[in-house]
Amino acid sequence: MSFFLARRAVLAVISGGLVVFLSTGGVLAQQFNFTGVVYSGAPPDVGHPLPGVTVSLYGDTDEWPENGPRVLLAEAVSSPQGAFSLAWQGPSRLYPYFHVQETDPGGANSTGAVAAPPGRVKNLNTISYLAPAPGTYSGIAFWDVLTLGPPSPGLGVSLADLSVSDLTVEPFAPAEGEPLAVRVVLRNTGAAPAPPFDVTLRIDEGGDPLRISFEGFAAGEETAVRWEIPGLPPGPHRLLIEVDPARRIHEQREENNVVSIEIEVRMGYRGAEAPLLPDLEFVAIDVVPRTVQPGGVATVIVTLTNVGTAAAGPGLLVLRTDAEQHVAEAPLPGLAPGGRADVHCVVVFLEEAEVTLVALLDPADEIPELDEENNSGRAALWVEKETLPDLAILGSSLLTPLSPFLPWIVSLTLENKGGAPAGAFVISLGQGGTAASPPLVVNGLLPGASVDVSLFAPSPTPAEPLVVAIDSENWVKESDEESNALSLSFEPPSLPDLSVTSLTLSVAEPQVGVPVWISVRVTNEGSVAVEDANVFIVVVDPAVLAAGDQEGPWLEFAAPIVLSALDAGGGAMLSVEWTPMVAGTFVVRVVADSTGTLWETDETNNAADLSLTVQGG
Repeated sequence: MSFFLARRAVLAVISGGLVVFLSTGGVLAQQFNFTGVVYSGAPPDVGHPLPGVTVSLYGDTDEWPENGPRVLLAEAVSSPQGAFSLAWQGPSRLYPYFHVQETDPGGANSTGAVAAPPGRVKNLNTISYLAPAPGTYSGIAFWDVLTLGPPSPGLGVSLADLSVSDLTVEPFAPAEGEPLAVRVVLRNTGAAPAPPFDVTLRIDEGGDPLRISFEGFAAGEETAVRWEIPGLPPGPHRLLIEVDPARRIHEQREENNVVSIEIEVRMGYRGAEAPLLPDLEFVAIDVVPRTVQPGGVATVIVTLTNVGTAAAGPGLLVLRTDAEQHVAEAPLPGLAPGGRADVHCVVVFLEEAEVTLVALLDPADEIPELDEENNSGRAALWVEKETLPDLAILGSSLLTPLSPFLPWIVSLTLENKGGAPAGAFVISLGQGGTAASPPLVVNGLLPGASVDVSLFAPSPTPAEPLVVAIDSENWVKESDEESNALSLSFEPPSLPDLSVTSLTLSVAEPQVGVPVWISVRVTNEGSVAVEDANVFIVVVDPAVLAAGDQEGPWLEFAAPIVLSALDAGGGAMLSVEWTPMVAGTFVVRVVADSTGTLWETDETNNAADLSLTVQGG
């Protein structure tokens, strides 16, 4: 750890900030993830994932999940690959203990467990974490052995099946020289009695095993096996329990004969010669958050334990800088031997500084202890103005399309005016509370950098402004959020509008073989002139119109008439001569701009129909 010499800082001292275990004042919600795999068999076999096993995450105020008022935070069932993932988000110090607990499926026994550091295997079904930092803890593993019932009738063979499971160590974290008890459950789940065999406990590699012998074991019998160990040296130790290590018995399964666990023996005085004194020991110091702005609140969390042989009375926790400047203080709770507590102090720094905080347990030595050298710890705190990005719209334009089949184009110039890089952000274009185009994702923008982007609005409504919003999903924390939106008003383009205003015949009752003049008036009701527009005049069977056949067959038709020019507000009268050749009922249809090449303000007034009956024949 590197420490920093503190610059001069103005302190706002808050004393008496003791909160034990359940205080969350000033602590932000954090994300915790615990992932791992459940296997079938025994460690270290990882070739047989076990699906369908329930794994739970509990928050607790007690070291042992069966003692405290634990709270279920998350639960998962192992996948076909045996994998599980437990996630919880909440205040980082709401629960001093997290327990990852596996539930043995029916007919199964636990044979091993591995914790992801800094977790500890409490028993073969439980892994515990003491005040872990927010983050992801991967690599947790549990092993189960599925026990088999009696052989199927007709096989002619009955076998024993010895299994060892439910390994527990009490106390789980003993001190140097402290007696401990190791217990397992021995079962015969086979259909035949077992002949004489041994159960051994081996402590670490190379050690001589502690042996317990059995003269036999009936089918279905179950018993607890227990070893008393006078004490172990400090450090990590692996305990391996094996049934029938010589493999003298032919069993249904051999992989359920072994369980193991790792424990940590703490340094300390134990035994009849040890003096009856407390010993407060500094465990950890955490600052949440590590970086604050001037005037911001930080919570200092000091974790301590009593590793002595007697209860420690109430005391005092003092926080100082490494420049001996007093920061805060809080009372220490009384602690029984082996007890733990979290003490919370709230500190506020009013000026920018790089501070090294020093936590002192019982600095006046008012509590007599076995060891006075383990009562302090350090942590760094940075007080500085937060540097953030600041996304802004520098310029914008709205491009009118050249045809009704093209979208409107909104062009933007964006800049990051802040002092920190901006991560990915979303640009949205809306109108009237709904999206006018798909959102656009920008991958990021460095401080001082700018970028040009374009968004497309297929058919905006002129009555409503277009609203552009950058970082519309709030992915980026900015120093100024007020420059992230822009409203664009626009007017529709000036367009022509062809309209068929009249359609007449020269005679009321046409006769077969007698020419008839069809007259049409077309006007331009738009605001700009029309050039080179066409007008179709056709005579068609009504059945063709009813069927929607736009290709014919036309009984009679004339070539399209081209309007060379038609000013805004102007009109033109067009006439064609038609000689009916057969009697019957027909429809005269007139379509202005029948090819749809003009962009008009109104496309619904371009056609007209006139029904007629031809006599004679």
